[in-house]
Amino acid sequence: MSAERFAADGEQLRRHGARIARIEDRATRLAAQIEQLTGRYPNAGGDGDFRASFDTGYLPAAQASTAFTSSLAGAVDALASDTVTAAETFSDVDADTSAAARRRR
Repeated sequence: MSAERFAADGEQLRRHGARIARIEDRATRLAAQIEQLTGRYPNAGGDGDFRASFDTGYLPAAQASTAFTSSLAGAVDALASDTVTAAETFSDVDADTSAAARRRR
């Protein structure tokens, strides 16, 4: 057996999961703001040449930004959830191991 020991602090992982969830909240708000701003002025490009430029330049970038921030929020939410799940697993394993050690005494 290795001389190095592995230890995980379930409570610390839970706190990190909560911190990650706050990042997800910010990403969700950012996605909503981008969508709100792009949807608020659908005719901002006017018409004619400027409209064509607006539709080919600005709109795809705005749509890509909205899609990216929404995906980011989802990915960060999954990371936060998985971090909390890992914390619970480590805590459960620690509790089970401690209980088994007490029974062997």
